[in-house]
Amino acid sequence: MTDLSNIGTVFKKAKKIAIRGLLPILAVAAVYDSFTVNDSQEQSVVTRMGNINRILGAGPHPKIPFFEQADKYLAGTTTFPVIDIPISVAPDSETPEAKTARLAQYETAGLAIYTTDEQPIYVKKFTLQIRIKEGEDLVRLHAKNRNWREQILSISEQALKAVSGQQHTADVPQNRDKIANDVAAHVGDVLRKRGIGIEVLGGQLNNYNYSAKYLAQIEDAAKAKAEQVKAKTVADTEAENKRGLITKAEGLADALKQNADAEAHSIRVKQDAEAYAITQKGNAEAAVLRANKAAEAQGITDIGKALRANPSIIPYTYAAGWKGSYPTYYVEGGAQRPAQMFNMPLPPAPGG
Repeated sequence: MTDLSNIGTVFKKAKKIAIRGLLPILAVAAVYDSFTVNDSQEQSVVTRMGNINRILGAGPHPKIPFFEQADKYLAGTTTFPVIDIPISVAPDSETPEAKTARLAQYETAGLAIYTTDEQPIYVKKFTLQIRIKEGEDLVRLHAKNRNWREQILSISEQALKAVSGQQHTADVPQNRDKIANDVAAHVGDVLRKRGIGIEVLGGQLNNYNYSAKYLAQIEDAAKAKAEQVKAKTVADTEAENKRGLITKAEGLADALKQNADAEAHSIRVKQDAEAYAITQKGNAEAAVLRANKAAEAQGITDIGKALRANPSIIPYTYAAGWKGSYPTYYVEGGAQRPAQMFNMPLPPAPGG
C-alpha cells in the first residue's frame, strides 16, 4: 500500500517551490505593468477596477499594476486606414501560372463598389483623416463606443458604396477627390449623430483598380478610336492630295488659257498688221496710180494747150511721135473733138 502520510508534506514543498518560482515572474510583471508610455500621437484613458480614473497625455506615466489599465487612443489629427490591401509583389521565382493566379486574386481584392453603369471598382486603399476629441468626449467614447474602429470601418464601406453608385466609371479618375470627401462627410455626420467624439476632417481614395472586363473594353475602344483617327488622317491626306491636284490642274488650265489668249492676241495683232500693211500698200499704189493718171491727164491737157497756142508745131509733134497712124479725136476744153485737121496735107518742106 502507498504511504499517504507523506503526501501533505510533498504538496507543501511543491507549493513553496511554485511560489518561489512565481514570485520573480510576478515581480517582473508588476514592474512592467506599473507604467505606461504614450508617444506624441497617443493619449490613454486609465480605468481602475473598471471605472474611469484619469486621462494621460504623451510621455511615460505610472499606474498601479494589475489594478489599473491604460487604454490608448490616437491624439491630434491622424490617418485612419479604412481599407489597406498591400500591393501584390512577385516572389523571387514565379511560374507563369502562379503569376496569373496571383494577379487574378489581387484584381478582385479589396472592397468592391459599383458605379451607375454597373461596373465594379475594387478599392485597395482608402484612408480618413480623423481627430479624436479630448476631455469628456474621450471619456464618453471610451465608456460607450469602445468599438469605434469597427463602426468607422462599417460606416465608411457603406458610404463608399453609396457615393460610387452616383458616379459613372469613366468619371471616377477625375472625381476621386470628390468621392473621398463625400465619403468622409457622410462618416462624420453618422459619428456625430451617434455621439461618438471623433471628428472626420477628410478622406483620400489612394488606390483602386477596374475589372479585367472593363479594362479590355477600354482597350478595344482605344484601338477603335485609333483606327478611326488613322482612317480620318488617311482620308484627310487623300482629300488634301486631291485638292492639290485640282489646284495644279486649274493652274495648268489657267496657264494654257493665258498662252492661248496670248497666241490668239498675237495672231490678231499680226493679222491686223498685215491687213494694215496691205491697206497701206493698196492706198499707196492707188495714190501712185491716181497720180500717174492725173499727171498723164495734165500732160495731155498741157500739150493740147500748147498745140492750140502754136499750131505750126503740130506737124513736128506728129513727126516726132508719129507711129504711122493718126488720131481720130483730140481733147479741147475738156471736150472730145474730131481730129480732122490731122488728115490735111502736110505743108511743103522749106526749099522744096
